[in-house]
Amino acid sequence: VAAEAGEKDFDQDQPLKAVNPHLIAKGYEIENRGFTDYVLYVDDLVKA
Repeated sequence: VAAEAGEKDFDQDQPLKAVNPHLIAKGYEIENRGFTDYVLYVDDLVKA
């Protein structure tokens, strides 16, 4: 969550909605095996 969104405090298992989500995938190879790291960035989280 972007720092501009401020501190958030939600209950555990509370439904949330991501504001302006974007997913980054980074692929790499180790010993002929392919791996992918996925990172989800959001501008803010709000109660659903």
